[in-house]
Amino acid sequence: MSLNDMVSAERLHISFFGMRNAGKSSLVNAVTGQQLAVVSEVKGTTTDPVKKAMELLPLGPVVIIDTPGLDDEGELGRLRVQKAMQVLSSTDIAVLVVDAAIGLRELDRSLVACFRERKIPYITVYNKADLVCERQPLEKHEIYASAVTGENIYALKEKLGAFAKQLQNPKHMVADLLSEGDVVVLVTPIDESAPKGRLILPQQMAVREVLDAHAVAITCQDTELPRTLESLAVRPKMVITDSQAFERVSADTPVDVAVPMGNFSAPMALWYARQWGLPIGTIVVCCNENGAVWNLLHKGEIRTDAVAAHTGTPACDYTVPPDLERLIFAALGREETQRYCQVCRRGGTYYLEAAQLRKLQNGIWVTVVGRQRMESAVSGLYATDGYIPDPYTALAFSGLCDFRAATGSGRNALLISDESPAFSFGMIAGCMGMSQSELKDLLNKQI
Repeated sequence: MSLNDMVSAERLHISFFGMRNAGKSSLVNAVTGQQLAVVSEVKGTTTDPVKKAMELLPLGPVVIIDTPGLDDEGELGRLRVQKAMQVLSSTDIAVLVVDAAIGLRELDRSLVACFRERKIPYITVYNKADLVCERQPLEKHEIYASAVTGENIYALKEKLGAFAKQLQNPKHMVADLLSEGDVVVLVTPIDESAPKGRLILPQQMAVREVLDAHAVAITCQDTELPRTLESLAVRPKMVITDSQAFERVSADTPVDVAVPMGNFSAPMALWYARQWGLPIGTIVVCCNENGAVWNLLHKGEIRTDAVAAHTGTPACDYTVPPDLERLIFAALGREETQRYCQVCRRGGTYYLEAAQLRKLQNGIWVTVVGRQRMESAVSGLYATDGYIPDPYTALAFSGLCDFRAATGSGRNALLISDESPAFSFGMIAGCMGMSQSELKDLLNKQI
């Protein structure tokens, strides 16, 4: 793919804004060296945003956008201004063109405020500088130029180029997800549609990115994946495959899922999904201090008349989790489910035999996380990753850590929580040592 083949969405978008007759279109033509925009002495010649994808040295592939004047008048003019402002949403660098003989006007200042609010890098160009006898000192982001004489046109492009370097954010397939020494398995199906004697371009690019990240690339066909995984001394950081082999590959590369234990509907949904063929490994059920499911799956018993303790995760405060009977029905059958329901109705302790317990335990791992550990996870995740979790996600995260420490599993994992952080706002603030107003300020800054 050449630079000319680059799609517009991946190009740097440079938009020219300003009042009517400030010389926006003339400046666009001078910067690009082409007659991209119609130029006239009549105000409002540019009636709609004009876009052009092109190569512009020293920037490279860009999209240049010339917009209508922001002081356009009348109902039609208002619509033109609205279209011009809509361009801001796709602008990477803004160029504010000002008539040097007039200077900044109120609308110009409003636009500068808009750039700053949206954090769009911008340059203010005082065009028609050849008509100004006395020039005022300028700020770093300002420059005098003349579309007519060519004064400072190259300097303007140099400024745009400097912004472009700051904005450069190379797009990666996988390199930004890898660390040195990681192992990546690339599953490459070879069938009748595959080219003879070579890999297709995306496969080549994936191998190169893995190598650029100083990681280890291992390539195999989908039929050899299980044997390849078994032969590795360390678990791969990721497995990459073609879409046509995804179903087969996903079955050989399951993902663990950790979920906070409220009612049993979420673990049960994951249990069914695994039965239906989704690549789910171990379902890590994370209880709070009311560890009823832990008692059942570790001791083979559950007290159906126990009183729940009040904790920092109230949605998980169950001694007999609703929907648990669905697991018993699916694993042990109708008669055992009826016996469980009878014990729940009359109260007392429900017991499992050893063989029944093993059936329930299949693919499910349960842990109990106390309030102190949950609160530490909230503050710890923010301190290390800048992520503010709700208490239920923190509960699931702590449980996943327990599971990995106990089993040595290095598989990728998902954390699932359907609780709203808004219900636990005060607790989150307390875990982070902040007042609620301080936490609100922090979240507003991040947004």
